[in-house]
Amino acid sequence: MKSRKIVKILCISLLISLTGTLYGCNKKSDEFSGLLKQGNYYEAIQYYKNNKDDIGEEDTKKILSETVDDIYKSYKAGKQTSDTAISNLDTISAISDSTVNNKITETIKLIHSAEYYKSGESAYNDKQYVSAKEYYNNVIEKDDNYKNAQQKIADCNAALIKSYISEADAKAKSNDYDSAISYLQSHVQEFEDSSEIQKKIDEYTDLKLDVELVNTNNLIKIGDYFGALTEINKLSESYPKNNKLNKLQKSTEKSYLEKILPLIDENTKNKKYGEAYSICKNALEVMPDDEELNQRLEELEPLKPVLLNEMKISESEDFEHLEDHKSDYEDVVGNKYEAGNLYKMSLYREGWEDAHRGYAKVYLNSQYTKLDGIIAVSNDSEIGDFYVKILCDDKEVYSGKYNRTTAPQEISVDVRGKKWIEFMISYADEEAENEYKSYALLYQFGFTK
Repeated sequence: MKSRKIVKILCISLLISLTGTLYGCNKKSDEFSGLLKQGNYYEAIQYYKNNKDDIGEEDTKKILSETVDDIYKSYKAGKQTSDTAISNLDTISAISDSTVNNKITETIKLIHSAEYYKSGESAYNDKQYVSAKEYYNNVIEKDDNYKNAQQKIADCNAALIKSYISEADAKAKSNDYDSAISYLQSHVQEFEDSSEIQKKIDEYTDLKLDVELVNTNNLIKIGDYFGALTEINKLSESYPKNNKLNKLQKSTEKSYLEKILPLIDENTKNKKYGEAYSICKNALEVMPDDEELNQRLEELEPLKPVLLNEMKISESEDFEHLEDHKSDYEDVVGNKYEAGNLYKMSLYREGWEDAHRGYAKVYLNSQYTKLDGIIAVSNDSEIGDFYVKILCDDKEVYSGKYNRTTAPQEISVDVRGKKWIEFMISYADEEAENEYKSYALLYQFGFTK
């Protein structure tokens, strides 16, 4: 008897190995499984619906789970297209529970991932790196090709960066740095690590800056540090935190301080507080945070006179306030004057008309004791004599004769108790038919209380 049982068991085992797994020795399950293995999915579904109770829940799970594996293997082996495999998986999902449906969903993701990888490879081989990246980025981690896809993304990035830089270089060759920079900036967000592109942007920015600094460097060469710093401050708005510009700014500020601090100190020592204050004030326009300049300004504040450019000019004609720091204001002996507390009185004749005589009136209100300043002949004056006069309450308190051979004159006028002061220019001989043009510079005029 025992030998017969052994033979029977061996026969059943052989049958299983030949026909597939027997699900609890359930013929209905075997037939259902067989239909699925043969690819008759719709027939299998119908068979399942008619024999659902006989097949049972556990056998159904096992059979469908194996079927999902078989479909995926068939797709991987190239026996089913992705569309066919996904369609078959969708078909059997109609009778599967949540567990098997989750497996179907994950398998469909794997199939899509594999297709993305294939498309990525095709685009990469055609050097369509942007499209290739998009495909590779859709390859999921469970895909065997995930690591390869990540490497290919890096390869795409390297190829794209090389291509973008090459295109930007072509633009930069014609000195069109703006276009080169804009072009790279439009692509920089495409990469997590864009250091190579940023380095190139910085390179183009420095080259562009070199072009824009030509005038600034020329100003530095001739010692116009105020003008150079004005240009640098403007450029700083377009080039924030630029190392090259920051270094140039610091070196220019140092040169400017080396030039003006001794002048401020010398004028302070000689009690020319107005000039010292004016130089200091002008410098702070381009170096507002400098500690040394601010300290000197604070020390000069109680000592300085009230400057002419700080006062109200009630009436004037041909009396110009020179404020442009970019211009060089030069007298006939070669001295140059800083803009700010600087005025120009004009004297000229137009045809047979009366002469234009510059003048200006300022209300003092009896608040001041002394006027100090410098009068010079502007270098654009023509040959001929003229007078510069100062009147207080309609009485002449100063008169000086000037021409192109007159050096700058320092003047000091007593204005105690005076309500009005007038500055004027006139021809030396009003009776003559003068046609020459004369210009007087009034520099650092200040009133002491």
